[in-house]
Amino acid sequence: MRTPLVSLILYMIFVSSLAAQDIHFSHIHASPFNLNPALTGIFEGDMRLIANYRNQWRSVTADYKTMMASADMKIGGFNQNSIIGLGAHVNADVAGDLDYTTQSVGFSASFMQAFDRHRSHILAGGLQIGRVTSRFDPSKMITYEEETFFGSGDRSRISYYDMSAGLVWYKRIKKEQFLYAGASVYHINNPIVSFFGEPEGNQLFRRYVVHGGANVALNKWYTLIPNAIFMVQGPHQQATLGTFVRYHNPTKQLMKKNHVSLMFGGWVRAFALEDRLSADALVGAIRIDFQNLIMTFTYDINISTLAPVSYGQGGPEFSLIYLIGSELSGLKLKSRKSMEKKKKHKMACPVF
Repeated sequence: MRTPLVSLILYMIFVSSLAAQDIHFSHIHASPFNLNPALTGIFEGDMRLIANYRNQWRSVTADYKTMMASADMKIGGFNQNSIIGLGAHVNADVAGDLDYTTQSVGFSASFMQAFDRHRSHILAGGLQIGRVTSRFDPSKMITYEEETFFGSGDRSRISYYDMSAGLVWYKRIKKEQFLYAGASVYHINNPIVSFFGEPEGNQLFRRYVVHGGANVALNKWYTLIPNAIFMVQGPHQQATLGTFVRYHNPTKQLMKKNHVSLMFGGWVRAFALEDRLSADALVGAIRIDFQNLIMTFTYDINISTLAPVSYGQGGPEFSLIYLIGSELSGLKLKSRKSMEKKKKHKMACPVF
């Protein structure tokens, strides 16, 4: 017979393992709020709308679903060489048989400062503040006798505030060629994630992120977009290395009409835990940029020790990005007069 104590222990292990790490996307540059708050406002255009959806582990257990929606925009800075970015996002993650759900709402602000008259050498800093709620469904726990653990109050739901910050540097080497690098820290305030209300040993690990990449034009048709991301959160360490290869028609690009870019990408994701380095997944992606709409499909191929159980299946991921006010978009947020003013604050941005 399973006792309440055994069920309680199993429950504690379950929620602790889920709370130890953050949600993630394979095409993480399509979710800038989860990568670096300083990326708020770093894009071509006036406003950016993003939607992401990820589904994984369907072949092993109840599937894990991760969803995100965000919007960010630029407003004028303090001078011609600065821009302020503002943004908001909503995340939702549903995991496992107990429907362990994490939802967050956050707001971010960034400040971008150019250091040259061409506004091609930029340093940006960002701050993000959010409210997170985690819960699970205790009715889906399978036990052999009534659990008294849930008898006193609602212990299946917790909420906490979260704070993150970051820096991003980038420089345009020449037209459509960039270098960029960034660093961020998530959960600066070490929020307590405990359904028991005990702070000791239940603080959410800070997540440290270092990332970088480049836009390298191989010729007038092809551009290489390599990038790397390194993350550390408590005992968990993860590295992702890879690149996009972009094809675009320079004639249509100059005409600003029916502009289409096609990208193919591949990455290797690895992790280290307790001094053990292991490959986790191979990631493939295809991306289409059609004027101001960016569509990306990403898929993981599991190559970890779970590959025999998961049959190598990881998770499909879909991303949509819509840019308002970009040079390729017919939709503008501002009047002609304000558009002229905006040109004074315009800064070139790399392709992520």
